[in-house]
Amino acid sequence: MSPSALRNELLSYFSKPLPAPVLRELRAIWRLRTTQKPQELMQELKGFAEAHPHPPEPLTEIKEVKEEDFECIAWIALV
Repeated sequence: MSPSALRNELLSYFSKPLPAPVLRELRAIWRLRTTQKPQELMQELKGFAEAHPHPPEPLTEIKEVKEEDFECIAWIALV
């Protein structure tokens, strides 16, 4: 994996909030950042992300759509 692809993957993962119990392990990785090369740190963060996947997002129920709903949209578009 190229460094930019790994960076983008990590940015996507860490842009979402993490549950509190896994933050302790992440803090330990963060403390070691000054002693590691950037590529090594990114690999360690990737391992962390793989070990702690985000929970799946709950499916939202789709509201039933009636014919009248479409008529209203068509009327608004014509006006």
